[in-house]
Amino acid sequence: MKRLTILIASLIAFGYSALAQSELTLPFMTDVFQSTFVNPAIKPEHKVSVGFSGFAKGVNNGLKLEEFVTFPTPNSTVVNKKSLLNSLKDGNMLYADGGLDFHVRFKLQNAFYWFAMREQASGRLLYPQALLRLPFEGTKSYIGQSVDMSDLNARAMHYTEYMLGMSIELGDWMIGGGLSLLKGIACAEFDPTTLTLQVEEGSWANTVEADALVRCSGLPAHHDNPAKLGFDDVNTKVQYLKRSLWSGNTGFGLRLGVTYKLDDNLKFGFSAYDLGFINWKQDLSYKLHGKLDLKPVDALVELIDADRKFSFDSIKNEIKDAFKFDTVVGGGEKFRTWLDPKFTLSATYKLARRTSVGMLLGATVNKKFYPTVTLGVSQGFGRFFFATANISYAHGTLKNFGAGLVVKPGPVQIFVAVDNYYPFLSNTALLSFRNTSVRAGLNFVFGRASEPDGLPLR
Repeated sequence: MKRLTILIASLIAFGYSALAQSELTLPFMTDVFQSTFVNPAIKPEHKVSVGFSGFAKGVNNGLKLEEFVTFPTPNSTVVNKKSLLNSLKDGNMLYADGGLDFHVRFKLQNAFYWFAMREQASGRLLYPQALLRLPFEGTKSYIGQSVDMSDLNARAMHYTEYMLGMSIELGDWMIGGGLSLLKGIACAEFDPTTLTLQVEEGSWANTVEADALVRCSGLPAHHDNPAKLGFDDVNTKVQYLKRSLWSGNTGFGLRLGVTYKLDDNLKFGFSAYDLGFINWKQDLSYKLHGKLDLKPVDALVELIDADRKFSFDSIKNEIKDAFKFDTVVGGGEKFRTWLDPKFTLSATYKLARRTSVGMLLGATVNKKFYPTVTLGVSQGFGRFFFATANISYAHGTLKNFGAGLVVKPGPVQIFVAVDNYYPFLSNTALLSFRNTSVRAGLNFVFGRASEPDGLPLR
């Protein structure tokens, strides 16, 4: 018990120093192959596994909707503007990703080998509080000031991953790793060097100055003018197949893991995954710089407060006339994007024959670090059912309740893992959304490599 106490204390210290965000329920579901994506050193229960799964994730660590949105009646919604403005802070993020995967894993002698193919798509928006204050407050609170919004950053990316992996048991240790070939399909990123709003005292004139780079790759050009984007003549199926197999946008990924069994009841593990990058060579890039008399900001405030109409076309034309767009096509500037590295540290303690508890801490590097600490309990029911439940501290809230279920009738293994089902319970619960993900899949498994804890060998 003393060793367990020391280990838990060390895990907590790691969690608060590293700050984390990753899949929270899947690591507790070690009997499904997909947990290998989180830790390639998890010991499999079956000699052969073939299957697929789908995954979707969303993160909002900025606006706390429950602080300024209420539902007085089932059919009415009230937004408290003052509370909204008081809840704003810098360093906000909206993030979403999703994907599909297919795998084949088999045991050969005392090692496991696997091949996996994954489709990954993600989108990220990092924004300062000023971006939301302006539409609700206007510019009068910034008179005589220069508002820096250079922290604004947006990126969307789609790529295919081909992974070869291996894990091997060496005494009390299980060591695993995977090497991936990444093929970039499309990418778009807005990363400003300078983005400031100057509000002059006296005249209240609003001026935006921007020096930014919009980097694009994999977006098709117009057939008449290669300096413009165009989708009319694109065969999307052919375009996707070419880029996922033979794209010049090539990168590499790495994942590593290790687990150690201290005794019959206690084991811990460490993993690092999504370590890698993609070099984008087939690109269409725009450089943006200029100044703009930003009258539309206060017009937008009027629209929000009084539902007044104004012309979006006039705003678009004004921006187009004020800014200069430098276009680089084809052989333009190459660039590199990095994956969002993730790390986990875990401990699992066996309480009873088919019951175990665990703690998971991880870290995702996505411009910044984001903290998550997860406590979970897992329960097996015979040979055909497995369930796990957990609670996590993530993005400033404990309202993160996760659950997972595995059903195995014969060689078919059906599973679902939800990191946070709380937002789906009601409108009020939805407002507390910070972090949620859902993964579901189906595997075909054959041959026992090891029996579940607490069950006799057959």
